[in-house]
Amino acid sequence: MMRCAPLLLTALLIAPCQANAESNKVVVDYLRSQIARCWHPSSGTAGVDAVIIRFELDRRGRISGTPVLAGHKADVRIELDDRGEVASPPKIIATHQHKRHAAVARSAISAVRKCAPFPGLTKLAPYENWREIALTFEPRGLR
Repeated sequence: MMRCAPLLLTALLIAPCQANAESNKVVVDYLRSQIARCWHPSSGTAGVDAVIIRFELDRRGRISGTPVLAGHKADVRIELDDRGEVASPPKIIATHQHKRHAAVARSAISAVRKCAPFPGLTKLAPYENWREIALTFEPRGLR
């Protein structure tokens, strides 16, 4: 059975513009409504921290390039010797949480690609206001 995710989706309009807050809110609401239809993270991702997906759009609202995960955190193990110097190369520690985080990121990128293009943006605000987007996906409340 497909589950609808209680979606916390926040959009950050990255373009350096002087647009008013109401124009940005309309763009954010539009993106939220479009992508919410396409985002279906698995129930095993409940409680995973939010992921931020960045992407650029062309003037028709189509994805330009590849959506990417932004702001990813990793736990790193660094071993020091008695003098406080690095004794061996730092290692990324892979945990179950990281695998679940990656699953959320994959599902978020998939949702952006699946729902694109976003032609309604052209009527809501000037292109400079929505050319570059960062969306925060948080799978809280999934069961």
